[in-house]
Amino acid sequence: MLEPIAYFKYDNVQYAMTATEAALFDTKVGGDLKYWMGTLTHQNLPLAMFLERPDVGIQPWGGATSGRRSNIDIINYLGVGIVTFRPEEEVEPPELGDYVYRTDTDVITAAYVYNNRTSDITPDDNRYITFGILGRSYSVAYVCPGGAGQLVWVRWHTPSTPQDFDITVSDGSVISVSVVDVPDVEPPDPDFYDTNPGFRPEEAPGWGKCKSTTWSEWIPEWHPPVMMGPILIPGYWTFDKADYSASLDVEFRLTPDERVRTDVRYSSGYEMKSGYGVTADCTVNVTGSGGVLNRDVTPVQNVVAVFPEFGFRSYDRLLTPARADAYRTTWSFKPNKYSYYNNPTHFTPLWYPDNEDYTVPVAVFDAWTPGGMLYATVSDSVHIDGSVFDDWYIRVTESG
Repeated sequence: MLEPIAYFKYDNVQYAMTATEAALFDTKVGGDLKYWMGTLTHQNLPLAMFLERPDVGIQPWGGATSGRRSNIDIINYLGVGIVTFRPEEEVEPPELGDYVYRTDTDVITAAYVYNNRTSDITPDDNRYITFGILGRSYSVAYVCPGGAGQLVWVRWHTPSTPQDFDITVSDGSVISVSVVDVPDVEPPDPDFYDTNPGFRPEEAPGWGKCKSTTWSEWIPEWHPPVMMGPILIPGYWTFDKADYSASLDVEFRLTPDERVRTDVRYSSGYEMKSGYGVTADCTVNVTGSGGVLNRDVTPVQNVVAVFPEFGFRSYDRLLTPARADAYRTTWSFKPNKYSYYNNPTHFTPLWYPDNEDYTVPVAVFDAWTPGGMLYATVSDSVHIDGSVFDDWYIRVTESG
């Protein structure tokens, strides 16, 4: 991964920053960096390098290639390049991006507002930013000291069908949105006669991660008028910046199905024979700090697994949560329609080679915050040695 760096002096301090670092720093200083260094940190630096195709969980930049860009666009799209020697068609990662949403999902859309006046915007001004989304208007009140800025955000639910549309913001900006389906192509039932001579598992793909985000907003405090002798000192507003953060923790375990009787557990994991099933337990936990409310952060809403026998392409399984609305919950495979016992399992192919790890990666995503989406890729493995036929042969031999 490549990231250009800019060297500059700000507030009498020398800095060296990537585009992402500059955007994150700008959110901390309320837009002041963009005000003074905007052409360098928010135009030349981020637009010096960006992706033209998806890679490591980052979507390609399809916006303008000139002009100052927003902090959200920079953090999620710009100022990054990839050197790769792998064909583009080898891995097709899930679509992960700030303005690519999944169907039937709670999401958060944010806009950055800037007060270019010297006077403050206080609660007395009744200032709102209005988001126009699919025929509905969402108005969000905000305050802002003079010469500063902040994010304003809205939580809403995406439609159940894929579509492209624009979100209009009352400050004149437009946010282009794509709502897409989550890929759901369940694998076929493994067959006794299936073969795959010469197969060797590929390296498990990784779609990157963003396990923490930060954002802030201005909080007003009213100081009432007071009498100082015969003089009335009028009331006034002051502002404190509230800094928020959210984080994602993921633990994933791939284990032999409960009906496997010949698996072996080691300190490093499990060993089993091919042809049996494996189960998945993925525990996710989304937390916030700084006074984060439920309106500010959504739970994880999608977990998808892919499998080595298909080259981590073509087929996947959507995991299902123990509680759909919980910020901490465990996700597992759905019941397998080819399982005699209707177990939540995935059957490994009989032909899977011996002395190889059977590795399953899962993409955990759609936990939305004003600072972007939290997501991660995690993998776990079971070691394959022998096949279910070995157990059948042993049982037949022992029975005479």
